[in-house]
Amino acid sequence: MRHKWIRTLAVALGAMLALPLMGSAAQDLDLSKDCSLTVSPGGEETAALLAEANVVVDLYKVAEATQSSGVDGYGFQVLGDYGSLTIGADMDNDAWKDLAQDAARIALGVDPGTQPKLPIVSGAPLGTDITDSDGSEALTPGLYLMIARGANVADYVTTIKAEDGTESIVTVAYSGDYIIRFAPELVAVPSKEADENGVISTLNPGDWIYGLTVFLKPDLEERDGSLEIIKDLLTYEDSSEALFLFQVEAVLDGQLVYSDIVSMTFNAPGEQRKLLEGIPVGAEVTVTEVYSGASYTLVSGPNGPVVISADEVASVTFVNDYDYSERESHGITNNFTFDLENGEWVWVQE
Repeated sequence: MRHKWIRTLAVALGAMLALPLMGSAAQDLDLSKDCSLTVSPGGEETAALLAEANVVVDLYKVAEATQSSGVDGYGFQVLGDYGSLTIGADMDNDAWKDLAQDAARIALGVDPGTQPKLPIVSGAPLGTDITDSDGSEALTPGLYLMIARGANVADYVTTIKAEDGTESIVTVAYSGDYIIRFAPELVAVPSKEADENGVISTLNPGDWIYGLTVFLKPDLEERDGSLEIIKDLLTYEDSSEALFLFQVEAVLDGQLVYSDIVSMTFNAPGEQRKLLEGIPVGAEVTVTEVYSGASYTLVSGPNGPVVISADEVASVTFVNDYDYSERESHGITNNFTFDLENGEWVWVQE
């Protein structure tokens, strides 16, 4: 059993998606100006984590900015690959998030029979001004889909399911201890300063910003690792089965995050292996042989705890031999799982 949580990192700007199509400003909008976009990892802790995970950004242009008649604002002309998208005039944050999902399905070729589209920018480092794919030109005003991902992750596109059963596209990166997930984001340039609620909107007062900085909003989940218990029985007494029991306890940051009793039954000499999964990465695991069979002696075992990693299966080995006492043994296995909804341990006997 284990204790597992998901942590969402706070960011400075909050929502990047509330971008109504028209607005007023202290200076007139100029759609002939070049634009730039800088994607920031946020605070020092977040920056270090995303650097460890080698997070980069791909940028897809979804729509051109078009001057709105009679007002100091702009609308959008959807580009060909994204022609099925509809950008309304009164979209709230939820509508923009839905639109980002639809745009991502097109850009990433998620639907069966579709192919991924080429980004105008691929693998841009965090904290740098984003230009077009060959670095020769600045961005032109418009609506862009921003996809953050791990640069060294081949299959970085996946889906997550909400409590209501709806599925959303996310992209992933991996640090040593965490799975890092990013929702696709739509960003319009030029834009305005965020309001007191952290919302960036073209309706906000102030000058137009042609060099925009946005902040990533990653979700973090602890990575799981595995442990293999290896049992080697040198000699077997064939009058009855040989039962062995192991207590497994994992501790992370001073807390017990996994506890179980594992059994192995032998009908012949040789080796058995049992793989335990779902143990948090970084946990220190102690495995103790708490029952060595009625007629068997522990010859050797692990020297101490092992640490779970994401990239390798940790292992411990126990060697037993027959002690000629001719006692018989049998047993049952009790499994305990933690019921998160009711906040209690549930016992299941096998």
